[in-house]
Amino acid sequence: MTAKIEFTGRIRSGSICWIDKPVMRIGSDPESDVCIPSADVAQHAVTIEYRQGAYTAYNRQSDPIKVTGIEVSAGSSAVWKAGTELQIGENVALRLVQEGDGAPSAESDEGWDRESDEYYDDIAEDEWASNDVVGKTKADAAESGSKETLIQLAVIAMCFVGIIVIAATQFIDFGGAPVVNTINVESLLNDLAKASAETGSRDFQRIEQQLKLAEFAWHRGDEQKSRIAYMKLRNLLQERKEVLGNQISKVELEILRYVHAKL
Repeated sequence: MTAKIEFTGRIRSGSICWIDKPVMRIGSDPESDVCIPSADVAQHAVTIEYRQGAYTAYNRQSDPIKVTGIEVSAGSSAVWKAGTELQIGENVALRLVQEGDGAPSAESDEGWDRESDEYYDDIAEDEWASNDVVGKTKADAAESGSKETLIQLAVIAMCFVGIIVIAATQFIDFGGAPVVNTINVESLLNDLAKASAETGSRDFQRIEQQLKLAEFAWHRGDEQKSRIAYMKLRNLLQERKEVLGNQISKVELEILRYVHAKL
C-alpha cells in the first residue's frame, strides 16, 4: 500500500513526491522531504504525520494554511483526507493520494520528482560515476557485442559530442560578456511559461520548475544542491535534443547555454 503527494497548484504542477516515512517536512528548505522552490513559503511550512491509518498536517508557519478546505492557523493541525488538498499560500496546492491504507512505503521509481536527500545523493553518485561510463560501455561492447550495449554507447557518444560543441561556444572569447551575465533568467522563465501554455507540453513545465529549483538553491548559497539541480536540468534538455533530433526551441537552447556556463 502506498501514498503520494501530487502538486496541483502553480508551483511544481504535475510533480509527485512519494510518502516513504511516517513524518515528513514540507517547506522551501532544500533539505525538506518535500521541497517547494518559492521564497514565499517558509523553510519549514508544514509537517505531515501518519498515525493509526490517517495523515495529519501540522501548520509550522506563521500564516494559516488550508487542509481539506478547512483553515488551519499557525501551530494548529487537521486531518488531511485522501483525495483532498493542502494549500500553502496562493500558489502551492498539494493533493494526498492513497492506495489501500496509504501507509508510507518506499514504493516509487519516479525519483525524478523527489527532492529528498536520497534523491540528491542518487543523482550525485550517477554524475560522479559518469566519467568512466564510456570506457566501461566500450569494454562491454567489445566483450559481448550485444545490441543493447551498442545502443547505449551510441547515445553516450551523442551526448558527449553535444557537450563538446556547447562547451566550445563557452570557452571561445568573441569579445562579449560571460554567458551567465548576458542571460536574463526571468525572461527565460516567462518564455517557458508561454511555450507551455501554447503547446500544453508538460516538458516545458518540468524544465521551468527545475530551473526555478536550481536558481532557488543557488540564491540560498547551497552550491552542492544548486549544482546537482543544474546537472539534472542539463540532462533533461540533452535528452530532449536527442529525442527531437536537435530540433529544440530557442528558449531551450538558451537555457542549455546558461546551464553549461553555471556548471
